[in-house]
This record gives sequence, structure tokens and C-alpha cells, in this order.
Amino acid sequence: MIVYLANKTQLREEILSNRIEAIAHRSPQEIMDEIAALDVESAEVLGKIKQLLNTEKTHA
Repeated sequence: MIVYLANKTQLREEILSNRIEAIAHRSPQEIMDEIAALDVESAEVLGKIKQLLNTEKTHA
């Protein structure tokens, strides 16, 4: 579906309405499962960032 929007406000409203619709179709358990998966992913990313920062300190 192609939607032509007139301005940023209209774009924001379209994004929010689609987001709300998508969330409304998920069960609470699905939402909790996604949060848990995102927590794991975030921890992995933060771990990699910490490794990079530690590597920079040792090479500085």
C-alpha cells in the first residue's frame, strides 16, 4: 500500500496508527516474549560495545 502524506504530522500519525494496530493483534504473552528477546539482544550489543571500548583503551 502506498500512502502519500502531506507533512511530518500526518506521517507521525500514520506511523502511530499502524503501530497501535499491530500491537493490538498480539497477545500479552507475545509482547512479553518479544521484550525478553529484545533484552537479550540489547545485552549482546552492549557487551560488544564494551569490548570495543576496552580494545580502544588498550591501544590508546
